[in-house]
Amino acid sequence: MKLDMGQAWSSATELLGKNKDVVLIVAGMFIFLPTLALNFLMPGLDQPPANPEDMDAVFAALVETYQQYWWAFAAAALLQAVGTLALLTLLTDASRPTVAEALKQGARGVFPYLGAQILLGLGAGLVIGLPVGLAVASGNTVLVTIMSLVAIAAIIYMVIKTVLISAVIAIDKIYNPITIIKRSWTLTAGNSLRLLGFFALIMIAMGILFMVINGILTVVLAAIGGQMQVIGTAIVSGLLNTVFAVVTLAVLAGVHRQLSGATIEDESDTFA
Repeated sequence: MKLDMGQAWSSATELLGKNKDVVLIVAGMFIFLPTLALNFLMPGLDQPPANPEDMDAVFAALVETYQQYWWAFAAAALLQAVGTLALLTLLTDASRPTVAEALKQGARGVFPYLGAQILLGLGAGLVIGLPVGLAVASGNTVLVTIMSLVAIAAIIYMVIKTVLISAVIAIDKIYNPITIIKRSWTLTAGNSLRLLGFFALIMIAMGILFMVINGILTVVLAAIGGQMQVIGTAIVSGLLNTVFAVVTLAVLAGVHRQLSGATIEDESDTFA
């Protein structure tokens, strides 16, 4: 089935509209709060470096931060993974589960989700990382450049082909990591370029919107100054990240339903 971007977007907005109350609860608990906690723990982590020319120092500081607070990143990632799967369940499950039931489904799927991600990481390391490493070892600049470009293209392709992993777990209730990857790969067959264009358009549109909102609020908060600026910046960053995550998940749900054979009318009947 060929992806209809307009239909996928309509399906995503409809799913959000029908489930906005429970979505707000789960997104607030499992996406916004972990993001807010990280922003308070490590303020400025998502901001551009003050001195981008000194990239070695910037990279060293970043590595030191991750080494010091790895447990916080791990905890936040785990909570957000559970929340992601729970949100997809709430958006798509015809049985209309409660928040608690959706969270149980999210907890059940989190280890298969992590397993699939680990398998993809290992596969990417072998298929992509090894050739690039050999090119670097050869010392041939032209070869390194070519292999780096090929690696970037391969990574993008792999991301698009496996973009529905979370949706496959939450909607299809598949828990075998290998089967999860295969299912996502099958669903996206013949639609890689459409999906790339679709998600690129969404990211660009939301990126511009968020830059404008963040820019205005940053000026306002800077005028206030002091501790309120730090708190306000952390909250704004957390809210924007949460909105982006929720919209992305709704789009994934809409894309999955379309590519798996469902239609907008089917969704309307399901959630009537």
